[in-house]
Amino acid sequence: MGSRAGRVLLRMIVLLATLVVPAASAKAQPAAYRHYRTMQTAHFRVVVARGLEREGSVAAAVAESAYAKLSASLAAPRGRIDLLVSDDADYSNGYALVSPTSRIVVFATPPIEHAGLRLNEGWLQLVVTHELTHIFHLDRTRGIWRVVQGVFGRAPYFFPNAFSPSWLTEGLAVHEESRLTSGGRLNDALHRMYARAGASGGDLFRLDELSLGTSRFPEGEAAYGYGSLFVDWLAHTHGEPSIERFIDAQAAQVVPYWLDPAARSAFGMSFGRAYTLWSDSVRRSVAARREPLPGWRELTVHGFFATAPRWLNDTTLVYTGGDGRETNAAYLVTTSGRRTRLGRRNSRSASVPMPVGGFLFAQIDFTEPDVIRSDLYVQRGGEVTRLTRGARLIQPDVRGDGEIVAVQLGPARSTLVRVDARTHAISPLTLGAADDIYAEPRWSPDGRRIAVAHQSAGGRFAIEVWDLALNARVTLAEASYLLTSPSWTPDGNAVVYVSEKSGVPAVAITTVAGPSGESETRSVAPSQSGLATPELSRDGRWIAAVELRADGYHLGIAPTATLATTNERVVLHAETLATEVRPARADSFSRYSPWASLVPRYWYPIIESAPWRGTRLGAITTGSDIAGRHAYSAYAAIPTTGRFPIAGVAYRYAGLRRPLYDFAASQNVEMQGELSSAASHQAVGALLKRTRDVSLGQTYLYPHVRSGASVSTGLGVEWRDYLTDPGELLPRLDSAFQRSYTFPRLFVGAGWSNV
Repeated sequence: MGSRAGRVLLRMIVLLATLVVPAASAKAQPAAYRHYRTMQTAHFRVVVARGLEREGSVAAAVAESAYAKLSASLAAPRGRIDLLVSDDADYSNGYALVSPTSRIVVFATPPIEHAGLRLNEGWLQLVVTHELTHIFHLDRTRGIWRVVQGVFGRAPYFFPNAFSPSWLTEGLAVHEESRLTSGGRLNDALHRMYARAGASGGDLFRLDELSLGTSRFPEGEAAYGYGSLFVDWLAHTHGEPSIERFIDAQAAQVVPYWLDPAARSAFGMSFGRAYTLWSDSVRRSVAARREPLPGWRELTVHGFFATAPRWLNDTTLVYTGGDGRETNAAYLVTTSGRRTRLGRRNSRSASVPMPVGGFLFAQIDFTEPDVIRSDLYVQRGGEVTRLTRGARLIQPDVRGDGEIVAVQLGPARSTLVRVDARTHAISPLTLGAADDIYAEPRWSPDGRRIAVAHQSAGGRFAIEVWDLALNARVTLAEASYLLTSPSWTPDGNAVVYVSEKSGVPAVAITTVAGPSGESETRSVAPSQSGLATPELSRDGRWIAAVELRADGYHLGIAPTATLATTNERVVLHAETLATEVRPARADSFSRYSPWASLVPRYWYPIIESAPWRGTRLGAITTGSDIAGRHAYSAYAAIPTTGRFPIAGVAYRYAGLRRPLYDFAASQNVEMQGELSSAASHQAVGALLKRTRDVSLGQTYLYPHVRSGASVSTGLGVEWRDYLTDPGELLPRLDSAFQRSYTFPRLFVGAGWSNV
């Protein structure tokens, strides 16, 4: 399209496609084709897919609670907030937008494999509080910005606090999630370990290095980790009201991304000066690095990620990791440090040695557009075989006879299941309570019991041993702090796990004395950087674990004979496994209507030169509903001469699994050249081309985590005719300019990508 308005429409269509169609990556959107239902509270319009009414009710309750708590210290946002709870991705996440309406989308899958999010009283409470903080922060608008929004509405570029750097927006949200709930990442060890590891390694991030797009470890998590610690330090040293003063000051600044004036008014100093003081305090609090265990020897040197070690034999481990420059993969590493790559992985979960050879693992992939599920795979040699499809299984472990135990995900919960060694049929071990989260199951050496990490409602964590034959379980340890990563000693008499009792992940070993009675826990004194995922070798000679360093996680081993432990007597608690769950009521929800979030909420002006003479004045707007079912862009402009208006509209419907339907219509007027008098050779007018176009297309998407394909087909028609300004000049031109032209078209397109 030649004119500026035509290019604007093209850009808006591209934006529309970006908003509605996710790229072939591991990022999902709520599936627009679900049957959605809705309920309203005082401040929220809650939207859920059919079957998630219970989770929607919980989200509504925690959202109203978080709204009341945030309103006590921050200015409340304007209008009702849309809150959608989705269960279409087997990972934990959420996001918030303030344009065109305030809206929050939450993925209900509990954060079983995200270390920094596991400490929570309830996943929905944590994520809703975090995302609602974004709404409170970004919606705040004062001064000239309030005047501008009064004219143009909730346009994306007219929210001053949205210009904040990621360390500030995410740091503030993590600060509030940790202040207002019993969990949160500042009450967990991970963010503080990032800073301690950076300080002890002499590699703390500078303030200008904190970005979601950084290539340094821990990548985008640095903005969350360092940002939250810095904001929390500001709140503690200058008082919680200083945070509100800063938000209000930034919301009125004419240049919103110039943060220091607002920082000085709120904290009495620039952010640069404050960050220097915070960094110095971190360095002073960190002692010189020492080995995490006596006799510790590192087996990996690449940094970034090294997770989930499993012993293949007494001298070889298999782990999952990556160095930040290659795709995630599984590796073999010997106790002498020799490393061999096995094959790529779409997750960082364990690769479990199979009794007949090969490795069992879980990873995510798209099972349909906008839906990502985790399934089980087996790798033997260079061949990978998929065992399940859409089963939502993670963290598998395999018994000597090939029987598999795994975690099956659900909305805000998880349970344990068995997978038959030959048929791969799935059967539940227990249904558990509606808010229970089970994780990291491990078969005992004799194959009769399972050790498992369990989080129950209210944020209680436990390490349990399940005796499947007796249908009973024994609780080895229970606390309000994290207890994770259980594995067995080679003799099957004790369970090794990670305890954060001291505030740093440390190794603990508890003997299993029987269904009840006394037992003993041995705790290893933690290092300042902590240890994760401990694993004893089959001969009991070595303990393998992962240590966090400034450049990432390092896998190492230490001789078990040198472990210095302290002993504690504990009383075991036994009970029968739960067997049923009561369904939730869904009568408070009604049918979802997209119109409340589809009404245009903003416009941008179009001001440009009209062809030949005058100025074209108009407006452009876009919109979409929170479920992503409908999206549109539209513009119109009229020259000050009153002649030759232009307009266009693009619309996408995503209410079916496949295909997506697109409709576009436009009228455009472009100048073709000046008309001159044959006698005087002076310009007397202009020749204009008017183009009217209508198209209808459909797109079929076939996404995968590392690849994607699409096929598009459609039809359209373009009509062209010619005009002159002034109009009486047209009859004096060649007859070719005095007729209309019609150009029907069919189009077919295909695309494929691979990473």
